[in-house]
Amino acid sequence: MKAQKILQLFLVLSFIGVILVAGPGAFAQEKGASKSFAVPVLIYHHFAPPGLNIHYNNAVLTPEQFETQMRYLVENHYNVISLRDLAEAMEKGQALPPKTLVITMDDGYESNYVYVFPILKKYNIKATINLIVSYIKEEHPVPFNPEITTYLTWKQIEEMKASGLIDFQSHTFNQHYYGPVDEKYRIMKPALTTPLYKPEENRRETKEEYRERVLADLKKAKDLLEERLGTEVFALAYPYGAYNHEVQALARKAGYKMQLSVKNGLNRYGDTLTAIKRVNISPGDDLNGFKYRIAKGKETRSKKLDRLLKMLNFK
Repeated sequence: MKAQKILQLFLVLSFIGVILVAGPGAFAQEKGASKSFAVPVLIYHHFAPPGLNIHYNNAVLTPEQFETQMRYLVENHYNVISLRDLAEAMEKGQALPPKTLVITMDDGYESNYVYVFPILKKYNIKATINLIVSYIKEEHPVPFNPEITTYLTWKQIEEMKASGLIDFQSHTFNQHYYGPVDEKYRIMKPALTTPLYKPEENRRETKEEYRERVLADLKKAKDLLEERLGTEVFALAYPYGAYNHEVQALARKAGYKMQLSVKNGLNRYGDTLTAIKRVNISPGDDLNGFKYRIAKGKETRSKKLDRLLKMLNFK
């Protein structure tokens, strides 16, 4: 028993030792611009002050958390570029300076305008918002209420774009949902990746019908955004991060040269543009957790260590 505990202690200390050796390097950045860049792309969604009558899930940060993170980036001299800049660097092999990262926000919640936009202006930080285009209204009939989920209006989008800080890309026109694949609605799958059940005809879509639906949606989102905003829409954020080779091909056909996944990791010159890696920024992270995510492009170190300790039943 004593020997087993000693072995467990040795394994844990070895794991911690590896972390301590690798840890400082995770935050160290080489001096000067380089083609050998490794860029994290951050994902945010919704924002709300604490204490509201809403469900605070893993996609909801407080404005205070976001400002703390942005202040850290500025004070520590991070180079926050747009998604457009990253696409060009990855495509052409352009050098990027140390500590470069990209900020993205999915869905296009009105909270991005109310809470986040003032913070981005305050710190002069760029971001890209990926819009579910069918959700966009000309204006809202009632004032903003943080306890009700609402999405950006065209007026707000145009104001944010005019600042020069915010770029807008596509999160589809209206494929951000799970649809049925059989008549009993027992199985629901992401609409973007799956031929769906057609209840009016009591059958599933054919492959060709599925392709036509998805391609038409992706083109509609791109065309409408370009018409309203006057800039190229080149990126598609996959709803729920779900994609396959079919979706990648359809997105390219619709004119999206860059496609965003939710797979963790850092993005490097030579990587494919059709599955950009991103890391979700969690409301459960303190500032150290945020630092680790932007350095490694993945979940915090403490959770990994906790899992190992639990696996070894070491106390």
